[in-house]
Amino acid sequence: MAPTAGTDVERFANGKIKWLRRYIKLENGAPSHDTLGRVFSRLDTGEFLTAMHHWVDQFAGSLRDKGVPSPERFFVDRSIAPLSKARCTR
Repeated sequence: MAPTAGTDVERFANGKIKWLRRYIKLENGAPSHDTLGRVFSRLDTGEFLTAMHHWVDQFAGSLRDKGVPSPERFFVDRSIAPLSKARCTR
C-alpha cells in the first residue's frame, strides 16, 4: 500500500517536533496519520489549492531581491533552467 499524505506529514512532524513546538502546542506529540487523514479528507481540494497557490506566490515574492532563483526556473528534478529558457517546458 502506498503511503498517504497523513503518513508523510506524521513522519515529517515527528522528525521536526522541536521546531514545530516553537509554533504550535503539541502536548500529545504529532497527530497520528489517522488523524491527519481525517483532516485531509475533509478539505475542499479547490479551496486548498487556491490557498496553497496564494501562499506560494507570497513566499516567492518574499525571496525576490535576495539572491534566490525565481521558482518558475526550477524543474521537478530540482535542476535550474537557464534564464533564457526559464519559460520553456521540458
